[in-house]
Amino acid sequence: LTVTVTGPGGVNVSETGGVLTNDFSLEADTITFATTIDMSAFAAGTYTVAYTLGMTEVDENTNDNDFTRTFKITNGIYGQTDLQQPLYFGSIGKDQGATTTSSAFMGVGSVFYIPTDADLHGINLKVGRSTNYPTTVGSELYVSLYLVDFANATTFADAHIVQAGDWYFPITSTMYPTSNNSSKDVTLNFHQASSGPSTMPTLLAGNYYLALIQHDGGDANHFCYLENPFDDDASTHVFGDFGSTPGNNWFTLGTQVVTELNLNESLNVAELTSDVTVGSIAPNPTSGETTVVYSLKNDATVTIQVVDVTGKVVATVTENNLTAGTQKTTFDAANLSSGVYYVNINTGNSVATQKFIKK
Repeated sequence: LTVTVTGPGGVNVSETGGVLTNDFSLEADTITFATTIDMSAFAAGTYTVAYTLGMTEVDENTNDNDFTRTFKITNGIYGQTDLQQPLYFGSIGKDQGATTTSSAFMGVGSVFYIPTDADLHGINLKVGRSTNYPTTVGSELYVSLYLVDFANATTFADAHIVQAGDWYFPITSTMYPTSNNSSKDVTLNFHQASSGPSTMPTLLAGNYYLALIQHDGGDANHFCYLENPFDDDASTHVFGDFGSTPGNNWFTLGTQVVTELNLNESLNVAELTSDVTVGSIAPNPTSGETTVVYSLKNDATVTIQVVDVTGKVVATVTENNLTAGTQKTTFDAANLSSGVYYVNINTGNSVATQKFIKK
């Protein structure tokens, strides 16, 4: 098997390898091939990866020996959509099979493998507007983040472990396509959610996460999105009160909803107008006494909370009647378990957040 990657700047690199998993006389077989092509220096842009199968035996069907896929390298955007497949409208709503009589609680989303630690700041998706399934402006979407643990789950439902809370977004006219049978690229920026956790979740390397987009629109309302017609790796999941058995159920969709994780820190625009900014946390990583340096635009009483990756507050310090300017607050992290934490500095008008690691 030969894998060739081509793209911007004259990129053209190839690698050949592969191991047959079974006797080649079988009708079907799997070739396992892990490429070591280093893409760390590739510029942002769209790339093509071509797969070519070569063999010394007689091949009865040579038409299926070559295929290509495209992928993007972006700044802070992480997705797995097959760009070469035509996109279709999909939707979630009551007449998609819900068993309830008053409303349809449903969600759809994709599972992502995380190769390195990253903070999640939002979700990118393509909001659709079709003749059959219009999405009503003024209804609400919300995003739930799940840690997916297939290895230790006894049922499909057991694999979905809630990792963080829900971020809510009203569907406004600015995110809605202007004409039927069209779509619009939308970023659900967690920093601008109408409600939800103020601390951005950290996605930890080596784990699978599901970003589930949910909508409770009632009988005559749907959330319309764009999807690929094929989902080769069963990465898109559906959750809702539908199917033959009433209650909340998990299913794989069979098609692939077009979503991306937005890891771009520039989405945190709220801090630009905040009356509090974080200067530093030291030492970081820390194992004991830790100092937070921050700046206040105005005199304020400040509440400082230490929060873990699930959103649980594990420590709180209140500083009364601080004056505008640079301030320092010290807390003891010795009793915290090892891992990622956040410091939230709340003045009552604004909240600033900074990440630190407990060794």
